[in-house]
Amino acid sequence: MTTRPHIIGRASDLRRLDMLVETASLVAVVGSGGVGKTALVTAWTPTDAVFIGLSGCASREDVLAAIARSLDAAPGLARDPEEVATFLADHGQGRTLILDNCEHVLDSVRWLLARWRPLPCVLVLTSRIASEDDRERVLELGPLAEEDALALLRARFAEVGGPPIDPGAGADLARALDCLPLALELAAGWAGLLGPDEMLALAPQVLLRKIDSTNEPQDTIDESLARSWSLLPETVRRVLMDCATFCGGFDLAAAKGVTGQTTAALLDALETLRRQGLIRRDAVSARPFYLYHLVRDFVRRTHSSDDAFARHGAWALSFA
Repeated sequence: MTTRPHIIGRASDLRRLDMLVETASLVAVVGSGGVGKTALVTAWTPTDAVFIGLSGCASREDVLAAIARSLDAAPGLARDPEEVATFLADHGQGRTLILDNCEHVLDSVRWLLARWRPLPCVLVLTSRIASEDDRERVLELGPLAEEDALALLRARFAEVGGPPIDPGAGADLARALDCLPLALELAAGWAGLLGPDEMLALAPQVLLRKIDSTNEPQDTIDESLARSWSLLPETVRRVLMDCATFCGGFDLAAAKGVTGQTTAALLDALETLRRQGLIRRDAVSARPFYLYHLVRDFVRRTHSSDDAFARHGAWALSFA
């Protein structure tokens, strides 16, 4: 059995990824920024797999060159996209390739997938958006379960010599941070200075910062959410701005009243937000739709408008 790096709270997701790879040659791990897609795939990666990070790529040529380099192609080959695609088809046979952070170059990845029929290898993508290739199986990755989020906080507090975490205060902090692994990691970085109660008293944009910019690259929450925002169509951004005016949960009728969208258009927008991990649905609640706390805070601080709150106010007054 392959020994995997330790990862807190993702045992069932690792099993699901194993099952998907056994039945499909193209698997996408999809979720919001900071939810732990790269960490999950790194923990899963077989020893003979080729891990290819695409975060520094800006074009099709960059993507192909990054993959070609990882497969030891000749340097000059990367200048001809068609030759690269052929080379990859020949030299990827029987291998597992992981393409990490695909969302900003998804058109380039789709171009490559169109030329790989059949796929020459097992291909695992991480992205905030699925490729929608007809061969793709998707693993939607969500935040940690609350008990796992608390375990992560306890482990990180212990690593930096922080105080023991009271279960109640730790659970409150985990919930306030949406049980999002990146947010938990960033908050725990202050454990040598602050306890959970003190962290809860801070605004998210103050708490969830990188402590030392000389460390290896890591997004702040705002940076991660800003990239998610940039990937949304304008109509979906408008819906997100309007829904951020709700302080808690809301139902479809309330969202329709505030956004002014048709039912079909609103459902499309909400599904896009759900797939990107910006909104969640609680099927047993009378108000089943919720923006994550950190998402609502980000939208209100950086993209809110008087018009959105005016629409919310007009909707509320219609019940007076």
